Amino acid sequence: MLYEHLKESLAYELTHYPEDYELEHLAGEIDIERTARRVWRWFMRQDILPKLRTKQEWQNQESIHLLACDWLSMYEPTTKERNN
Repeated sequence: MLYEHLKESLAYELTHYPEDYELEHLAGEIDIERTARRVWRWFMRQDILPKLRTKQEWQNQESIHLLACDWLSMYEPTTKERNN
C-alpha cells in the first residue's frame, strides 16, 4: 500500500508540477516505476519505513507524498532512456 501511494505521489507531482523540480524538459520521459524503486531504497536507507508503519493510513499517505516531494527536490528521477 505504501509503495503504491509512493508511485501515485510521484506520478502526480511529475505530471502536474514538473516546474517545481525544474524537470519540464523531461516531460513524458520519466520512468515512474524505476524512480519509485530508487525512492523506496532511499526510504529504507534513511530508516523511514519503520516510522511510517506506526502511523494511521491517512498520515502515511501524507508523509509519503511529502517525502516524495523532498526526494524530488534533491535527486533527479530516472528517465526511460537513461535507465539510471
